[in-house]
Amino acid sequence: MEPSYGPSSTRIACRLRSLAIIAALTVAVVSCVRTPTSIVFPEVAIEDPSFAPTMEAYTAAPVRWANRVDLLLNGEQIFPAQVEAIRSAQLTFTYAQYVYEAGPPAQALLKAMTERCRAGVHGHVLVDGIGSLAMPAES
Repeated sequence: MEPSYGPSSTRIACRLRSLAIIAALTVAVVSCVRTPTSIVFPEVAIEDPSFAPTMEAYTAAPVRWANRVDLLLNGEQIFPAQVEAIRSAQLTFTYAQYVYEAGPPAQALLKAMTERCRAGVHGHVLVDGIGSLAMPAES
């Protein structure tokens, strides 16, 4: 006499087949995904004549030797430098920010921008749509 399989074992077998199909489809889809290649900057000394053209090629931005770069390590250094840069603007300023958070630093930046715009300086502000979700309407 053959063993009898009830409806529960049929359901289990059906579910196992469905899971196997889903797993196979998942593996097929995931194996088609390509990860972007990381850009690795070459190690070029600033004194090297190829430094400027190499950086321009990798960043798609011109290198101007008259510019200055300051390394600012945290908000205690960054925000005062941003406010000072905006306050010293004579013709235009451009400000781009990913994450916006309300508070004294944001108020100081807003006040500096407002003062410069009232003085006839043209301001360009770009704030990220996701990073600014917590931005108050009055900002």
